[in-house]
Amino acid sequence: MVQSNEAPQDIEARYSYEVPYVANKDQFIEQVIQKTIVPHQVEIQPGRLKGQNICWLSCSYCYGGQSPQTPNRLTPQRYIDIMGQIANGPHGGVGKIIFAGYATDPLNYEHIDDLVDTAQSNGQITGFNTKAIRISDRLVDLLADPNAAATSYFNISIDAGSPEKYNQVHDVTAKTDIYSKVLENLSRISTKRDENSAPGI
Repeated sequence: MVQSNEAPQDIEARYSYEVPYVANKDQFIEQVIQKTIVPHQVEIQPGRLKGQNICWLSCSYCYGGQSPQTPNRLTPQRYIDIMGQIANGPHGGVGKIIFAGYATDPLNYEHIDDLVDTAQSNGQITGFNTKAIRISDRLVDLLADPNAAATSYFNISIDAGSPEKYNQVHDVTAKTDIYSKVLENLSRISTKRDENSAPGI
């Protein structure tokens, strides 16, 4: 568990939106108009390139089911070029990249390892919002890199407490045990991070 140096009342104020995030709104608006503001983070939403469906799941609650699989996707190299521009902008690069897939999990993108590697090579903090169903050995190594930014994070949504409930929640009709695969993937990451003394939690 991460320990905070903030007093409880400071945390409460921040999460109740009582703390001003912009010191001078007029100056902030002018920076936006002049395009000199540097965002705190940029979210990248790569969509799967291959296959008939964007996502491997068909969760009834997800907007992704309404998103058509089209060939209109950025190439992997174009993503890497854009990420270089984000990291090396004229007013100081953006220091944080968040990966959240387009109408699917970001780990469903075939080249996610390359994007994470690029962000880490640029010295950026990386953040994930994922179900952790598919994780390559290379991505495990990247997530356990002892030189990665200490405040990087890997946010996981499990949604259930058993294989049967997991499949039910995600409308999986096959008897595939996805739930246990997710737990195995988390164990792989945790074990590798411990072996490498990776920073953070």
